[in-house]
Amino acid sequence: MLKGNPLMRILRYLVVSLCLPMATQATEFFVTDRDDMPLAGVVVFVADENTPNKPAKKPVAVHQTDKKFSPYITVVSQGSDVQFINDDNITHHVYAAKGPERFSFKLKRNAPAETISFMQLGDVAMGCNIHDWMGGHILVVPTGYFGITNKMGRVTIKDLPQGAVTVTVWHPQLSASNHSQQWQIENNIAANMRLQVSAKLGKVPDQEAPDDIDYDSFY
Repeated sequence: MLKGNPLMRILRYLVVSLCLPMATQATEFFVTDRDDMPLAGVVVFVADENTPNKPAKKPVAVHQTDKKFSPYITVVSQGSDVQFINDDNITHHVYAAKGPERFSFKLKRNAPAETISFMQLGDVAMGCNIHDWMGGHILVVPTGYFGITNKMGRVTIKDLPQGAVTVTVWHPQLSASNHSQQWQIENNIAANMRLQVSAKLGKVPDQEAPDDIDYDSFY
């Protein structure tokens, strides 16, 4: 008699639903400027107080190639390891003097990679004491849901949790507080989301030598 009871069927459904993980989805973000032009190379990350942090299982690589930091922007989850790899046949003196993580070390040619664990949130601006035109950024975020837009201003982030979240767009050259702009999503995030950034995005530094001085002859 209980098998046909509608109330029992509803209760069983509720119990099963509560035991299942929250539904996830992939969302394509389209980021534009004030004039609706695509913004390439900007960071998008999604987080809330319940969003799990996902440190990288393997070290994330930051290269010094042709006297440049490559990539210019690296995004990692809090607690991830970053490997600094010198691809050049010269010495680099990598440092970060400001921000949540500070370090300074030399990487000679053919030297083993230097590995640092990034435990603090925020932007870590890097430079090279030998080649002062070099510059790069490591953004440490409190979530595993992030990406960087392509040339068309688009990035897809997979396995997003449903519910209320905060979407953040960040770039070191963005003329805004904390170099970022945020959107509060109260309900489930859509499969496609357009983000129009009101702040101006400045020019990315070229990381090119300003003159013909032979810096490398001193090292």
